[in-house]
Amino acid sequence: MSKIIEIIKNDLDLDNLSYVEGLERDYSTSYPCDDGCKNDYCRCGVIEDITITIDFEEFFRGRVQGLINDDKLKLKLDDLDMYAIRKLFVLNNFDDSSCFSCEAEGGYYGQEIGSVTHSNSDKLIIDIRNYLSLHTKENKIKYILVKEFGSVPEKFKNINLENVTVDDLITEEEKSSFRKIVDSVRKKVKKGSLK
Repeated sequence: MSKIIEIIKNDLDLDNLSYVEGLERDYSTSYPCDDGCKNDYCRCGVIEDITITIDFEEFFRGRVQGLINDDKLKLKLDDLDMYAIRKLFVLNNFDDSSCFSCEAEGGYYGQEIGSVTHSNSDKLIIDIRNYLSLHTKENKIKYILVKEFGSVPEKFKNINLENVTVDDLITEEEKSSFRKIVDSVRKKVKKGSLK
């Protein structure tokens, strides 16, 4: 694994999402035992109905903090970078709670809830690495447009992409939540509370 991929993987910390901001697990435990556990702790618990819910903006904010604070990467993320990385999370279905999984595991007192994972974690890390390796604004914009649409849309083909802003790329519905998340992350960076 390349060094940059390993750094990004560590910063995003996507291997075990069990206790991260914006991601909640809920489940019930049933006890199928009859009288066998009366004189001892019950070890018959069976995990049922595991559900995962996500507050994507909070989840994204928590994951991107590691990238911003990494001394090895020394990233200076502007609005375009924040938009692009957020878009890569969305394109890899990190905004869809049904794409997360969590299994029950054996434990001392019966089953216990296991780690939360996402099947696209490795793909997201590679996408972010590829994006961050681009050096011009034009190439970064093209990369995101191709990831989202499969090619550069017609309306962007005959213009200088160096002059395109995030507001040119973002939909009206996305503007409010995007601005909130960028402002929130920037305030934390200024206060030094992301470290």
